[in-house]
Amino acid sequence: MGRFTGKPAALKDSISPPVNLSPCPAPRTVTQDAGGLGAMKPCAMKTLVALLSLFLLELQVPLRAGRANTGSQKESDWARQFPQCGGKKQSPINIRSNKVKFNPNLKPLVLNGYETHQGPFIVTNMNHKLHILLPQTMRVNISNGQEYAAWQMHFYWGNYSSEISGSEHTVDGKRHVGEVQVIHYNTNYNNFQEAQNTPDGLLMLAALFEVKEYSENTYYSDFINHLKYIKYPGQSTILNSIDVRDMLPPDVRHYYTYQGSLTTPPCTENVLWFLLKDPIIISRAQIVKLENSLLDSQNQTLHNAYRMTQPLNGRTVETNFIPLGDPSKALSPPPHLRVLSPVCSAMKTLVALLSLFLLELQVPLQAGRANTGSQKENDWAKEFPQCGGKKQSPINIRSNKVKFNPKLKHLVLNGYETHKGPFIVTNMNRKCA
Repeated sequence: MGRFTGKPAALKDSISPPVNLSPCPAPRTVTQDAGGLGAMKPCAMKTLVALLSLFLLELQVPLRAGRANTGSQKESDWARQFPQCGGKKQSPINIRSNKVKFNPNLKPLVLNGYETHQGPFIVTNMNHKLHILLPQTMRVNISNGQEYAAWQMHFYWGNYSSEISGSEHTVDGKRHVGEVQVIHYNTNYNNFQEAQNTPDGLLMLAALFEVKEYSENTYYSDFINHLKYIKYPGQSTILNSIDVRDMLPPDVRHYYTYQGSLTTPPCTENVLWFLLKDPIIISRAQIVKLENSLLDSQNQTLHNAYRMTQPLNGRTVETNFIPLGDPSKALSPPPHLRVLSPVCSAMKTLVALLSLFLLELQVPLQAGRANTGSQKENDWAKEFPQCGGKKQSPINIRSNKVKFNPKLKHLVLNGYETHKGPFIVTNMNRKCA
């Protein structure tokens, strides 16, 4: 949860027009009969449900005590109004991988109901952060058997274009480009409101973002495309479906865990944190779009809304995996290749040219390939019927949906070691081979 960059909009503002309900079409006229409303289109019904949800949100989920009064208050001043913000178990923290404690009794988290849900899901610009209301059928079970129900999903980022990262937690002093946090409450209590002030009330499941230039994360595409509808604080939009499991890293088995707090006022120190070891991979274009879609109450682009890391104060960070050792101790690379003599090089060149000549005679392009020209992929099946078959490649592999087969053995690769050339590299018009 991040720093306040301006006076947060009161929650009632979050239901003020315009509330964009994309991608539903423009509202249609609803006929009335003696019984009241006539037949209502499904999309209109979803709109009604969404607006009702926002109204109930105002009644049931007030801003945490004092949030609306922080205004432009600096983070360093929070403790004056919210004493727990100056406590000894505050979050976020810097995790030093050489100081964490391996606990063999910590089991992987069990995520139930995290797969695709049908909406509507309300996404709101909260002025200092972005959040999504989640169905409470989403549950997390931890090692001791305790169950927690999901409540909200929060996002934080920096300013990637200015080379400023924006995650709240850091690992070995490194701040990642962003962070997602899913807040849960202990199901021993009836609801979030009852649990939020109890010593064992809350759990936060968090993951860090990492950018790979062209690695678009398609599970985030629809979500990011909806942000244009909530540019201003208090605006909300609707996602028709969401799969939180796919928005997390593929491997959620390994994590860091510690006892901490909320990262915004009132900073209650009743949060059991689980920071996943693996990051969420997104592309540079996606993080830039995410960072530049929203404005705060000062009409400034919402950047760098994270809280600074807090002192550990003797707390222990535990893991259920053994961190890797010092990278500097890794094996050194193999010796450099020998420089070939001029005579040997000339012979290899001659052999390579001869091989190219033989290739032209013996290895024609695969049937039809030379004729595809600028043919579009969706036209391939007209000429090659199997291109429209039911067992086509490539596919998207969902690591949390694959089936383990204990009978499958490791592949045995023979003759894959270094070979002496020449090796012919050819531009095949549509690929390199």
